[in-house]
Amino acid sequence: MITRTDVSSDRLHHSSLLLTLRAKKKKIHQTSLSLRQMAGLCWISVLLAVSLSIGDCEPLDIGYVRDIAKLVQNNYLIPKWHFSVAVNIPEDPEKLGKAFDNINLDEVKKTCIDKGKVYIGRNAVVAVPQRKDTNTDHAEAQVLDNLGNLANTHKCNILLLYSWLSPCGDKCTNRKNKNNILKKIEEKVKPKWESYAFVFHTVFTGPRGGKQATEAEIQKTLRNLREVIKDDNIFRCYNPNNTGFRCVKCFVDASKTANPVDECVKK
Repeated sequence: MITRTDVSSDRLHHSSLLLTLRAKKKKIHQTSLSLRQMAGLCWISVLLAVSLSIGDCEPLDIGYVRDIAKLVQNNYLIPKWHFSVAVNIPEDPEKLGKAFDNINLDEVKKTCIDKGKVYIGRNAVVAVPQRKDTNTDHAEAQVLDNLGNLANTHKCNILLLYSWLSPCGDKCTNRKNKNNILKKIEEKVKPKWESYAFVFHTVFTGPRGGKQATEAEIQKTLRNLREVIKDDNIFRCYNPNNTGFRCVKCFVDASKTANPVDECVKK
């Protein structure tokens, strides 16, 4: 015989089950919503990362660097002299030729060698080392101190810093030296140009007849330079043993403690 108490007990048990099921369903819905929200946040993070990546400068194409370096050497080479050049290069390779229009190399030589001054042209700055009293003003530093005209036309351009010799460790990349090029690049190049590169032809081991740098010291010099050059845009462009003009990227390992490749260290 089923009593009224039994029926009431069944109804209470049934109601309790319904409440439990509804609570579980609500929890599942909230979990699903939370996962969708998290997925949305992750997607936003991905989009942000992509947009930042696109906004950052990418490493320069080595083929384009080779073309630029060859034109610099063909147009500004001063035989038997170390020289340095800063030139604005169009981001569009099809416009590269315009960067080297109307260059008068004789005028460059006259200004740099005969007059002992920095040549400041429409689209380039050129310098050679200048002896002053007991000191020598290095070509790279002189160029970096005279970027005014190039800085005014920096938009849509890559700044190429070209040096016939790789930078020295005693002065150029030594932060303790007041005329070092690292500080000059940080103060005069980085605020203006989004993309820039440092290219050299010959590994500098030391002055003729003077103390010669070891390979370890040359590696350190290039690592110091790397600190201020974005995207590891440091190249050696040369014609090894007349086998053809080529460029090598000095750093191929992303590790900040990595050494430059041998071709950028050995003569």
